[in-house]
Amino acid sequence: MIFKPKKRAELIIIFILVVIVAGIEIADLLEYSNVLLDRQEKAGMYFWSFCSIGVCILICGMVIRRWIADGKTIIMSKEGCTISFWHYQRTYKWQEFKIKALEDFSHTFRDRTETSYKKGVVFSTCDICKLWWQSPQQYSISHPFSFICIYFVPERKISGQYASYETEEGLFMDKMKEWGIELEEISFYERRKEKRRK
Repeated sequence: MIFKPKKRAELIIIFILVVIVAGIEIADLLEYSNVLLDRQEKAGMYFWSFCSIGVCILICGMVIRRWIADGKTIIMSKEGCTISFWHYQRTYKWQEFKIKALEDFSHTFRDRTETSYKKGVVFSTCDICKLWWQSPQQYSISHPFSFICIYFVPERKISGQYASYETEEGLFMDKMKEWGIELEEISFYERRKEKRRK
């Protein structure tokens, strides 16, 4: 099974805008520092410019991680799962995944394009420490190569709604059964409710 990403041009646009803003900020910093004579004014200006450039770099990093999370190609076979992004490729055997589970996403905060998706499957090479309200997409940004989330296409899909990776539940479950991969059922929302009762 091959899951190719849905193209999200807005991420590239955001990245370009952030780079432009950072470039303008650096150019302003260099031009303005030549005009200032007072050392204290220069120090204050350098501090705020450094902070704004740092914020731009942070936003660039987040956009790049989101770009990888939404732009990778996932190839699943009987042996394992291959994740590729441009020229980088990583293959995991099914035994390497600590979490292979069906998850209920109905209580999570999802992108406006993903609100009709209620159920899916998650694979992770490390233990998941996500919060009950955190969508798989948000978690995927933190772990773009070691966390996989595939949504099941809902019975009633709202026009204009799409997930980066989606499949028919029956088809996917048949393949898992054919390959001998067992999936546990988890719900972070239910786990939270159980913890509250204790």
